[in-house]
Amino acid sequence: MSGFGLRTLKKKSDNENKEKKRTYVKHLVFGENLASVLTFQKLYEQHPADVKMLTRNPYSTADIHHDLKCSMQPIRSEEVANKLIGMYPQLEIFKKNEDVYFYKDTKFHKFGGRAKSHDLKEEEKFYQEPFYNYRPENLIHLTDEVFEQFQLNKIINSIDLQAPTDLLEKTNFRLTTGDDEIIDCEYLYFCETPKRFFSMITKKNDVPDSIAEYIAPLVNYRAITVYFECSGEVYEPASSMIIPQSMTHEWGSFVLDFEEYDASTNTQNIKALSFIDEDIMQEEELAKKIRHMQKVIERVIPEFGKVEVSQTIKYSEEFYTDGINDELAPKLGEFPVKFIGTAAPIQMENSKDFQYLPRTLASLESLNI
Repeated sequence: MSGFGLRTLKKKSDNENKEKKRTYVKHLVFGENLASVLTFQKLYEQHPADVKMLTRNPYSTADIHHDLKCSMQPIRSEEVANKLIGMYPQLEIFKKNEDVYFYKDTKFHKFGGRAKSHDLKEEEKFYQEPFYNYRPENLIHLTDEVFEQFQLNKIINSIDLQAPTDLLEKTNFRLTTGDDEIIDCEYLYFCETPKRFFSMITKKNDVPDSIAEYIAPLVNYRAITVYFECSGEVYEPASSMIIPQSMTHEWGSFVLDFEEYDASTNTQNIKALSFIDEDIMQEEELAKKIRHMQKVIERVIPEFGKVEVSQTIKYSEEFYTDGINDELAPKLGEFPVKFIGTAAPIQMENSKDFQYLPRTLASLESLNI
């Protein structure tokens, strides 16, 4: 017994003394979303030998198309549209839809008219403005072969701030994986919310005051989006609609973005959004919410219930972030972590109008590489 115990202790000691597997990447892109793809693409074009994209799961062009399907129309300001046309002409921004409708007393009404809508949650008010059409797929031009070759699929447990000592492999950040491996990098491009970055830092007192100040007021909102593909025309005109989830309870709204009816394929598609309360967490509860969404749409748009419908679903824990203070953007730019995405700080006039993809693109445009 004693010999067995000594061998066991020796084996444990040997394992503890083994050096952890270490990977060094100069430019490390953290995230599993469109912001991380666009950031990686920009870095890859300039530093192909020095960049990796870090994701929890393999992320391919199919995942990108899925996420684009399930993204609501994000361009709802003339100023934002004009800015993006100048920065990203490949988006082909066109045709502003003139009206947004709400449903009340069995009728549709235009926002801005005589009728008053039901009370909207603060995070729903963005969708009162008409949207511009655009082609987000034109932003992506890398192949799955590139994504696979330059992607690290790891779960990260913690991030440590480092004082660089090696001039050849300058390290500002050390990330530790669930497999107890180490990934060191000089520059970290964090494409999820800054709150998630802060939560992963082991020694939070090491974080600069400007970052802590920026993160403190941020509030993340969860949401579920559904892309309905309908085998027939269900609604005209192509526009946005906000309908109450309940006529008797304050459950919030369903936001619907209708695409143009395509006569050549006899199809019309709808993007639908519901913000999710904290108490709705289980898969069955989310499925129940989607079924309720379909019933409400059928009630206000009877044609929806008369056609075949397929659906694509996306659940997002960080769909929208409130409390952003863009005045801190210059200070945050001095730190080697770069925030890119829907919760990133940007330096733009009327920056509050830049939400979702426009904010992601504005933060990416300001990235000096």
